[in-house]
Amino acid sequence: MQLNKRASHLLELAQKVYPFSFSLLGDDISAYQLVVDSISRLELDEHQNMNLENLYKVCFELAKKSPSLANSKKVFHRLSLEEKAIIFLKEKEGLSFEQISNVVGIDKVNIHVGLTSARNSLFELIGETF
Repeated sequence: MQLNKRASHLLELAQKVYPFSFSLLGDDISAYQLVVDSISRLELDEHQNMNLENLYKVCFELAKKSPSLANSKKVFHRLSLEEKAIIFLKEKEGLSFEQISNVVGIDKVNIHVGLTSARNSLFELIGETF
């Protein structure tokens, strides 16, 4: 019974973090692998709890090591990894600036700056496509 609870909890977390992973990498297979790797890494770390915020953090750290999609035709994927993470976590997930700061590893003031920068970059990139 305990194993089923644990598996259910991990599946729930995986489903919640997958959209974040996809927003960072823009590819289904890569995003799925990033989720699996992130859960595995967090499971092996005895010092961190298995919760959504920690999973976002590990996912972001591992995504930094993934190949860049800078040549992507999708406007969102032309943003920097930090800009994608900040705008996704704020606008889609509704995380606080403090929570985003914990995930991305930069202070709250720079999260505000990063969000403004990401929004401005999106507007500029959208303007280039029309």
